[in-house]
Amino acid sequence: MTSPFIQSLRDHLRARNYSKRTEKTYIYWILGYIRFHNRQHPNNLNKHHIVQYLEHLALTQKVTPSTQKTALNAVMYLYKRFLKWDENTLDLGDFSRAQTPKKLPVVLTQTEIRSLFSHLQGEHLACAKMMYGSGLGFSEISRWDTAPTNRKHKGMLYLLIWVIQDGEAETKKPARGWLFMLGQAGH
Repeated sequence: MTSPFIQSLRDHLRARNYSKRTEKTYIYWILGYIRFHNRQHPNNLNKHHIVQYLEHLALTQKVTPSTQKTALNAVMYLYKRFLKWDENTLDLGDFSRAQTPKKLPVVLTQTEIRSLFSHLQGEHLACAKMMYGSGLGFSEISRWDTAPTNRKHKGMLYLLIWVIQDGEAETKKPARGWLFMLGQAGH
């Protein structure tokens, strides 16, 4: 069951037309902040508590800089917009920032990629190929719809990718330049 405080925060975000994803993210980090300080109400905390939480994320949890920045944005929203604290009382000064990890990404060989693709079929294969070829993540791919086209070139079958627009209209617009080769026509 959600606390009345968190529900009113959620209502505040929704009234200002924040996306559901932003709402979920901000609630997650604000709850983490409150739990980190033994479930004390944020009005009973101050800027030193915010710095303590952010440094904990950077030094103990070893989060990435973008993750620490997201947590900072969520907590600042809580205090500046929701609780309406004066910005001067929220000057955090210097604090330990998260460091970019120094590890190299894992790169699969062409043989490993072919092996991976051989276990997939249909839409799963198309999505995996699109993610691999374009660098898109699952969240971007999951908002897409597909439509077959009559485009065939040199015996290859293509699929036109449609972007499902966020918002009320739920209109479909073709994603410019995304004709995706699925394979030999008729296969």
